[in-house]
Amino acid sequence: MKIQVMKTLFSTLFISVFCIFNCYAQQGILTRISPSNELAPFTTGYVNSSGDTIIPIGKYIYCFTEKFDKIAIVLPKNKKGYWAIDRNEKLLYEVKSIDNGPDYVMDGLFRIKMKNKIGYADVNGQVIIKPQFDFALPFKYGYAIVVYGGKNITDGEYQRRVGGKWGVINTSGEFIAKPIYDEIRYATNKDSMKVKINGLWSSIRVKL
Repeated sequence: MKIQVMKTLFSTLFISVFCIFNCYAQQGILTRISPSNELAPFTTGYVNSSGDTIIPIGKYIYCFTEKFDKIAIVLPKNKKGYWAIDRNEKLLYEVKSIDNGPDYVMDGLFRIKMKNKIGYADVNGQVIIKPQFDFALPFKYGYAIVVYGGKNITDGEYQRRVGGKWGVINTSGEFIAKPIYDEIRYATNKDSMKVKINGLWSSIRVKL
């Protein structure tokens, strides 16, 4: 009888603690809001689960992150580009732009910029691959194309990278194709890449 009572008390305590922590976690997440004023449809801010304003509407030009847990990506008024902030609103790093907005999360990572070098961070804001590349593409199939050196040239409405040494990394930042190529392109087959070296194109297999 005593054992059964102890088990019941333990189960009740465990459930209560779990609910408290779960509720706290939910309350800790901020939600993006917009004003009802149609004259400022793109201005945003953040409130907590109780509806209290944590980041006033209009403090940033725009807030891109809908649910603000660890980090949010915002467009500050006093700096160029898109920036990641933490819960204390500290600027962490610049986020690379794509399609007139901040970089997409691909394979759990997005591109960041520090001192004109590109690296990758995760959705919790942790820098996973330190900025070291002069050019880098988003992850795809679990790997990404990166470049040391080279330059951007305008090709119609777009820019493309020419020159430099191209390689392929995995999500841990390890090279699965060393940066020895003149150009690399994604292939339709996720297990292979198209590479150019000494003016000739060929295919190589990549293994994660």
